[in-house]
Amino acid sequence: MAHVRSVNAALTALALGVSPALAQIFGVSVTPHTGTASRLPSNGTSYTAAFSVNNTGNATTSYVLLTGNRTGRLTTISLTGIGVTQAGNPDSAEVVAVGAGEAALVTVTYSVDNAAEGSIDTLVFRAFALGSPTTSDSGFHIVTLVKPSVTV
Repeated sequence: MAHVRSVNAALTALALGVSPALAQIFGVSVTPHTGTASRLPSNGTSYTAAFSVNNTGNATTSYVLLTGNRTGRLTTISLTGIGVTQAGNPDSAEVVAVGAGEAALVTVTYSVDNAAEGSIDTLVFRAFALGSPTTSDSGFHIVTLVKPSVTV
């Protein structure tokens, strides 16, 4: 009968012009889900990939951000953006107070290790809702290593 009482309470609140309190629903969508790039080995140069953390829930939420890679040829240098706070490690950060229906743009700066031409690695970007760690989404940035062409 608790459900009937809560429905009756909600209807009464609406009849009185008061909005009933809604439970927070957590949601997140990372875009792009997959991006690609061809990169030279870094040799002191860094590259960037941009991801959008979209709050698909019904209330303001903060997110924990983590990056990784599949084969170890990419190294995350930093995560930056408005409202983004870098954690102790360069591959993690937090973005705070993303409003419902809003998005935060996060730039991942990374380097590419030297490897054989055509080698592929994937930068994995994941956002977890701070109040609901099982609520997460990922984006992927697939990097193909290229070598400079030299003609004489």
